[in-house]
Amino acid sequence: MDGNSKIINVPVDECAIVTDVLATTGVDSCLVVAAIFDSTSSIFIGHYSTAEIEGFGELITLDNVQQFMETIVEQICENVSLDSLKTVFLIGGWNTKPYLELQELVENIRNDEKHRCSENDDDIKDNWICQFDLIVDRVAIPPIFLILQYANLEMNDHEKKLVIIFHFDGNKGELKNVLYASSESNQPAFINDVIAMSHSRAKVANIQPEPIQNDMLKCMEELKLRIH
Repeated sequence: MDGNSKIINVPVDECAIVTDVLATTGVDSCLVVAAIFDSTSSIFIGHYSTAEIEGFGELITLDNVQQFMETIVEQICENVSLDSLKTVFLIGGWNTKPYLELQELVENIRNDEKHRCSENDDDIKDNWICQFDLIVDRVAIPPIFLILQYANLEMNDHEKKLVIIFHFDGNKGELKNVLYASSESNQPAFINDVIAMSHSRAKVANIQPEPIQNDMLKCMEELKLRIH
């Protein structure tokens, strides 16, 4: 990956398939589908509002979720054969009833042929939330699949704090590394909870979490500047 080249950012309610490098940013209540493929450096990312899922938050059915997933499959098939599909990630959402219902229905579909953070309130100034950015680079050796998780006060996106970096194997989709931000004085309990959850995730994957070093922070900031 050229260290100065721009990285395409997939905005909400859109999707893209490109070769080499792709990203999406500012994911909050939305869902992201990312797909990587065998024998090609193509990457698919779709950034979807839950408004696209009929019945979400009301009376969602298996058919509603099936239709949503079929739409995504059609978007992928417009450019890449499903025969080359290697790994698919479904990322995003909150730990609230509508998202848990969606997760259960997705699992039901999988069994027939993952998530995060806190309760959502309306846009209240002192409500802490999580967002994440996804960056996929199939050209890097080894390929890179990064989820950068941020915490910030709702309605204040300009002061996001990088809290967790999840580093996945870009080929196998396996979690390789979990990096966490160092604690600060008077740090909100919310951030401590997010870090604790990342440690639990690392433990399941038999990984030792590591603190985010200053050089890594600088590297991530430089990477973010290239996303357009």
